[in-house]
Amino acid sequence: MRILRKPHPFIFNIYSLLVPGLITFLIIFFLAPYGMGNMDSPVRALFAIGFSLVITFAVVSTVKLFQRLFPIWMDADNWTIGKEITLILSVLATICLLVFAIISQISIQEINAFDLFLQIVLKTMAISFLPILVMVLFEQYTHQRAINKELLELNSQLQHHYEKHEKSIDIRSENGKLAITLQVKQIVYIKADGNYVDLFYLDKEGQLKKELIRNRLKEIQDQLTSGSFFNCHKSYLVNLDHLQKVSGNARNFEIILQHTDHPIPVSRSKAAELKGQLAASTASH
Repeated sequence: MRILRKPHPFIFNIYSLLVPGLITFLIIFFLAPYGMGNMDSPVRALFAIGFSLVITFAVVSTVKLFQRLFPIWMDADNWTIGKEITLILSVLATICLLVFAIISQISIQEINAFDLFLQIVLKTMAISFLPILVMVLFEQYTHQRAINKELLELNSQLQHHYEKHEKSIDIRSENGKLAITLQVKQIVYIKADGNYVDLFYLDKEGQLKKELIRNRLKEIQDQLTSGSFFNCHKSYLVNLDHLQKVSGNARNFEIILQHTDHPIPVSRSKAAELKGQLAASTASH
């Protein structure tokens, strides 16, 4: 099964390199912009190849620069369509600058620098619109198919899932003082809130309640010795005894728990671990 490990954003994959490069080659060789129609075909082909490599370099270098300068912003767990658009525009800006620099140096066509730059920007945006739209839609489609397959595998294991555990656990606050004693089956999920956690549990009548405890999520997790608990996200700890299903889209996984309509996010790096824990539980029952 494919492991969801913080993949590169959609713009940095094999299609992102091949499609812009190929389109650039075809446009320069067949349409011959910027006065290239006066060149012989072999010479124009060499220029087309050169420009295609420039476009590929622009894609790679821009993405790599963003990853180095803004690693948190580029984190795949928090990736959004807005970030995709920002990255696309940044790549296009890099392409425009590189093409402008090359055209200016080789002086293929006599034209004012500002007018040349404006032409390059407009033509680059016009030429890039369709390939970018196709790449976005294709990436969304292929990634959603992979996600759906993974979700099907995860949810199929829920048919043989956990029994409800009766074991009681003392949950303590930061100073070691007893905050609450609950059976494992009563705890639904725990959410980090700075120096506190919100503990959601079922009372004796089966109603969902919340207990605010001053402690870090990691410290609370260390107190929960049952294998039912899973740290699905940096801010969430869920009790898989109450797991109803796993859902998601091309960007995120979510855990749906019984007794609550609040979906719990699953970090991409945790998806394979979740599958492993469900598989281990299935094998033991």
